[in-house]
Amino acid sequence: MVKEVGKSESRSYLKQAEEFLELAKTGFERGFYNPAGFNAIQTIINANDAICVHYLERRASTDHREAVRLHTDLIRVLNDASQKRRLAGALEK
Repeated sequence: MVKEVGKSESRSYLKQAEEFLELAKTGFERGFYNPAGFNAIQTIINANDAICVHYLERRASTDHREAVRLHTDLIRVLNDASQKRRLAGALEK
């Protein structure tokens, strides 16, 4: 179920994305590829939440199909579909 979230919360999701990205980089550099991959996917999820909250004031629940549907709504607002395939691929993993 999609959750209504105030626009001001977008910064918190962006901060989480930045933290997961840092962990992904560190894990990769140390040869911890599975955790690095997991953290990279979490980065994408949190970044998608941040941008959806900022523009739509909604974010997906734990159902990743909702994340893709929300991103489709975002594409209509931004007129930019360049990251949809990347999001869908990451969520499949």
